[in-house]
Amino acid sequence: MKQLASFQLTANINNIERRMLELEADNRVLNDRHRDMEELYERDREELRNRTKLTEELREKVLNELQKEVKQLYMELNEKTEALDKMRDYLAEKEMSNCSVAEQMKSSALEESSQKDYMYEEELESMRKKLSDCHREIDGLREINNRLERDLDFQKGQSSYLKNVLYRYMSEREILGKETVTLARVIGTVAKFSNAEMEAVLAREESRVAGWVGGAVSQVSHAFTSHR
Repeated sequence: MKQLASFQLTANINNIERRMLELEADNRVLNDRHRDMEELYERDREELRNRTKLTEELREKVLNELQKEVKQLYMELNEKTEALDKMRDYLAEKEMSNCSVAEQMKSSALEESSQKDYMYEEELESMRKKLSDCHREIDGLREINNRLERDLDFQKGQSSYLKNVLYRYMSEREILGKETVTLARVIGTVAKFSNAEMEAVLAREESRVAGWVGGAVSQVSHAFTSHR
């Protein structure tokens, strides 16, 4: 009877040691995976920062160019408007200084003025259209910048959530039971495991939970039998 008990105790010790080795191997795999995920996260953050910086530089460059173009358009607009005002003033002065000459030249002067007014109106309309296009482009760049900022905030939130889940999984999984399978599924989903990786991790976790529960039940049963 003592030999049987000693044999069973040795077997249990061997099972526990084997289980500890498996857990250590699992921990190494998880640590490697966690390190890879941290590196991937850092690379993603660096890439996003670079993209944001590049977009900001491009936005600043485009805004500067647009501001220069808008300033030039306003200058041209003012020049054309001033020229138009001068032409109208000139015609008014001529009309007031010499009515007879103005009457004789009225037809041709009005026709010329009408043609020039039409040309100026076309140029003014073209400038207004360019200004409108510039404003639309600026709004588009602002929307791109806002979208990049939202993407960065979302990735920060995902990283914090994943970190909390990993911490709980690695520090409490021996007391969580079947809940570790759910945590493993959450980790795989957030980390974007492939279907094959997800199935392998879940199968191993379910096997680990089943083995641990079975070993615990066997030990309790053996202890109860020995006591009797």
